[in-house]
Amino acid sequence: MVRVSRGHNWNVNRIELRRLGSALRRVVTAYGIALLIILYTPLTDWMAQPLMPSSDAGPSDAIILLSAWARVDGELNDSGLRRAITASELYHRGIAHTIVITGGRPTSPDAGDALEASVRFLDELGVPRSSIVVEDQSPNTRGSAVNVAALARIRGWRRLVLVTDGTHMRRTRLAFTHEGLQVTSEPTRTWLIDGDQPWLRLEKLDAIAHEYGGLLYYRARGWI
Repeated sequence: MVRVSRGHNWNVNRIELRRLGSALRRVVTAYGIALLIILYTPLTDWMAQPLMPSSDAGPSDAIILLSAWARVDGELNDSGLRRAITASELYHRGIAHTIVITGGRPTSPDAGDALEASVRFLDELGVPRSSIVVEDQSPNTRGSAVNVAALARIRGWRRLVLVTDGTHMRRTRLAFTHEGLQVTSEPTRTWLIDGDQPWLRLEKLDAIAHEYGGLLYYRARGWI
């Protein structure tokens, strides 16, 4: 019978603890370096570039505005404001005479109706309500593509211009094209102001990771 002394067990435990501590330090160091790179270099901008097609908007049958988010009081978030402003500018330039706002109604008491908020804001920007169509059965980008395609067939639209965030545009174009639509795009630039601030680079990273994940998911589901 072999007996293992307590001292031997203690030595083994100390070695294991040192190894664990060393591994933990390496992880923390790697995390710290990665965080510094994200916060203080243009890495997030480089990562975003493949997601952001250039503007190629031209004369179209309709402007498709993908809704963003609104507070309970009906105030659009920054993304929603930029999208609505861009759609309004396209309308006033004569790119198309109809704006379709596509999305879903709020399902949470903490969210407002971004569709109606967009309608009101477009009205303030001089877009007549008779030129605005609301498609409210789409909880996501895939839903918008399917439902707008059905609307386009009914109305005989052949060419559409899409308006959404720059990082969201590639997935949007692919989803709409998959439904047989001919589309161009007018991406909005969410981070024009103070785009090099560290806190904003973290926000960018979140949006970029969401979009790359969305592309993989849509590809796996056969939606793009």
